[in-house]
Amino acid sequence: MLVVADADVIRNDVSLTPQGILISPLGLDRFTKQTFGNKELVVNTIQYMTGHEGLINLRSRELTLRLLNKSKFQKAKGKWVLINMLCPH
Repeated sequence: MLVVADADVIRNDVSLTPQGILISPLGLDRFTKQTFGNKELVVNTIQYMTGHEGLINLRSRELTLRLLNKSKFQKAKGKWVLINMLCPH
């Protein structure tokens, strides 16, 4: 059972602007512009209560982008272009 004292934990702020309706992300404090972990709390709670605890561990892993080394790429570019033109799949 989950007991929450204030339903604002799962409520997005909605504002009317000249461009249209603006829906703030869940957990955003419009005064300090700080985002709290409300979304993660709700998602983790639902997954825990439905018996999918393993998904909580998978989501917490951090994704790292590994970019190409530009100088190495420039040196090998001609070779790979030639290989792809001569030996297409």
